Amino acid sequence: MLLLLLRFYRRADGLPAYDPDDPHMLLKIDPPGPPGGPCPEGFLGYAVNLLHPSPNHLRDQVMFDRPYVLRESLYFQLFRFLQVYDTKENLMKARPYLLSGASLDGGLIFEDGSFQFCAG
Repeated sequence: MLLLLLRFYRRADGLPAYDPDDPHMLLKIDPPGPPGGPCPEGFLGYAVNLLHPSPNHLRDQVMFDRPYVLRESLYFQLFRFLQVYDTKENLMKARPYLLSGASLDGGLIFEDGSFQFCAG
């Protein structure tokens, strides 16, 4: 098991917990969209849960007041609630439900609402 100690890390309030019964230890994050309503079309998942580290590293820990696994600490610190969509059109339609930006291959919408897409 790998153990990391990161001084720059500051635990964010509301850090989602991982599901210990899930073999990939995915974070428990509610889907985007209106409460009780459908998930936006084309939503592929949260970037933090789309990472697939080697099973040997799934339980690697980062130490704070208690040990946190990589997905719930380092990966969440990097990606937060970044949503991933299948097409630019679906990404643009989901803008009202973005918490901390969204992405697709070749495009990003930032937290402040600005966006950038690669030509192509």
